[in-house]
Amino acid sequence: YYDHSIDTTNTEQGDPIYYYYGNVSSSVQDVANAGQLYVTNSTNFTITNFTITHDGVRMILADECNITNSTINTNGTSIYGIYSYYSDNTEMYYNNITVYGNNSDVIFVEDTIGNKVIENTIYSAASSGADGVKLYISNYNLVEKNIIEVDGIGAVGIYSYNYADDNNITDNTVTTHSSSTGIQIAGLSHRNKVINNTVLTDAITAINIGESDNSTISQNIINASGSSNYGIYVQTCNLVLVTNNTINTSGSNGYGLYLQSMINSNVSDNIVRTSGTNAYGMYLHSNTGNSTLLNNNIT
Repeated sequence: YYDHSIDTTNTEQGDPIYYYYGNVSSSVQDVANAGQLYVTNSTNFTITNFTITHDGVRMILADECNITNSTINTNGTSIYGIYSYYSDNTEMYYNNITVYGNNSDVIFVEDTIGNKVIENTIYSAASSGADGVKLYISNYNLVEKNIIEVDGIGAVGIYSYNYADDNNITDNTVTTHSSSTGIQIAGLSHRNKVINNTVLTDAITAINIGESDNSTISQNIINASGSSNYGIYVQTCNLVLVTNNTINTSGSNGYGLYLQSMINSNVSDNIVRTSGTNAYGMYLHSNTGNSTLLNNNIT
């Protein structure tokens, strides 16, 4: 697949397209005006110090490839900053990525194993549906030490969903606005770990875990200031550990911990502070059975 000969006389909105196929143990660097970048059917290919506008980076069937120290800006609907598809053990470090188009995720990882998304600055400026980092049917990935901000309605800062198992989401700072969510695990995505993140939101939910068994939500700091918001929302889960989180909500109808259909789980040693007139520190909603609620400090 993708065995094409495309040189830089081809352009995307006036800037050259860079297309690499079948490269092994090679690299490219210091390109200031790329309109789009493709890496396909390649192994151990390194991209460094690119400036890419318009249509982002697509890595398809590109194992053990790296993109680092690059600036990526996309401006069209349904166009990703970086798209990694069937590209195992790919690494994305120290990049500055912004998307402006609706339904245009900043980093979209699909059907992959072992990707690392580390210390990137990620901004979704779209008005709706553009996630920061999305892991879809992707396992054993690491999302760590990124600075992420999302603005759009329905957007998620970090989203692991649809059989996305065994992913580690750690040490990120996520800021959300509008009707967006900070970190979400959903769609039968099991054994994910959400640890030591800082989530700042004036939107709806800081951390949302649904249909995700054996997951861990621990040592996160959450500040939620929207009028009706949730610090940590857990629903339809089994064997979940929610521990040592610090949650502050200031909305008039805020919920620090909202637990629904959560069984055989442990919620312990959390600090929850709410200040809204109709707020709840911890709210148990239907079928929260055989779970341990211990040593939570709620004020």
